[in-house]
Amino acid sequence: MAAPRLAVLGIDLGGTKIAAGIVDPADGAILFRSEIPTLAGAGAADLIGRVAAQATALLRLADAAGVRVRGAGLGLCEIVDRQGRLRSASLLDWQGRDLASLPGLDLPLVIAADVRAAATAELRFGAARGVKDGLYVSIGTGISTALIIDGQPYPGANGAALVIGTAKVETVCGNCGTASGESLEDFAAGRGIERSYDSTLQTTARTIIDRAETGEARAVEVVRRAACRAGAAIGHLANCTDPEVIVLGGGLGCAPGLYADELRQAIRRARWVGMPTKVQIRTAMLGPDGGIVGAALAFHEAAR
Repeated sequence: MAAPRLAVLGIDLGGTKIAAGIVDPADGAILFRSEIPTLAGAGAADLIGRVAAQATALLRLADAAGVRVRGAGLGLCEIVDRQGRLRSASLLDWQGRDLASLPGLDLPLVIAADVRAAATAELRFGAARGVKDGLYVSIGTGISTALIIDGQPYPGANGAALVIGTAKVETVCGNCGTASGESLEDFAAGRGIERSYDSTLQTTARTIIDRAETGEARAVEVVRRAACRAGAAIGHLANCTDPEVIVLGGGLGCAPGLYADELRQAIRRARWVGMPTKVQIRTAMLGPDGGIVGAALAFHEAAR
């Protein structure tokens, strides 16, 4: 009788959606996959319960197919330190929530920062294979970055290395002296695009980008401005870190069209002209599944 195929449950918990899958860590293949909306406004207890139900359904599919799932990795859009401890509460207030396991699941669980998990997946199976010094940038609902040093995502002392998307930059109006503070995400990522286009947030970033592709003037203006600001920030970050490769991931980072074109042009404009070689800009090969594969790899690496 053949030995069962070994796999890991990977869960990518983002600001808009929760993508999960049963992953073979040997080749990164996703055997079963599902996706549900995050609905963070319903609270932590509701979210954790729905993630557990989503995971249970996937585990049943794996069991029926004779796949043995050894554990689970949970990638969060939060700051996670080297020991797998949460250091932020950007998406939800996790205070008092036990994330060492999921309700009803008898599986060991490892917590990881979603951006470093996705970077790990690209290093292992995707656009960053063979890269020693690089940047992985995920642009979706928000913006997150991972610095790659010697072929590994670098967490920093507390897991907060290169957290630039949510960092507030205070500006003062030269005319009236009014101070305001906005982050890069506030105007350059999905949520910022939605807010700039429609203050009621009734139009999704995907719809706005689609309208820009048809030439709608307001959508073109919003998308172009967002991409240029994101690209300028990434270009300046590259000037500080000197990568050989920049990998763009996330829903917006991977999507072709006006945003992607303007983003890449802005990165190159912001690069210091004295650099001896041009940085390569690559699109993440695993696309939106990088977070799932990376979360599974987080458990796989921890269990070795």
